[in-house]
Amino acid sequence: VLLSASRSELVALSVVSRIFSRLVKAIPALVLLLWVYYALPLILPLRLTPYTAALIAFTINLTPFLADALLSGVRAVPPQQFEVACVMGVPKGKAFRQLILPQAARTSAPDIFSWFITELKLTSLASLIGLGELMHSGNTIISETYQPLEVYTTIGLVYALIILVLERSLERFARLEYRRCL
Repeated sequence: VLLSASRSELVALSVVSRIFSRLVKAIPALVLLLWVYYALPLILPLRLTPYTAALIAFTINLTPFLADALLSGVRAVPPQQFEVACVMGVPKGKAFRQLILPQAARTSAPDIFSWFITELKLTSLASLIGLGELMHSGNTIISETYQPLEVYTTIGLVYALIILVLERSLERFARLEYRRCL
């Protein structure tokens, strides 16, 4: 949606999407998480669980970066492909969805995966609002065992293992995609 809005011919929509993107990029993920969890329910009649607040905050945090990655992918597709599709009578929306977007997604896949990995690391911040994730569980264990070195080392190793598996999967995907394009 943000990608479409930023490319919109409606000036107001394009400006709003750029302001949203710049604003979200300027706000640290922790501040956004705390704001969604504590301030948003004061503004809107919502009752957010820590999980819902984290999901909303991390989605908002990730969106402009994914839109930029996809936009770079769209710009990498030769514009003549879109023009030819339109000349052949394919509606603009259909040409974009079926011709340009798949190529853009393939081109920007490494950037998109990198942003998801970065976001996965940021989920450790959710322990600050009481979400029972890895860091929260680790803090509970530390309060019972008084062994922060061992617990934080284990948490770090678990995150590293998850990230390394994801990175390996990304490398494999990139190799398969490269072979497919030859």
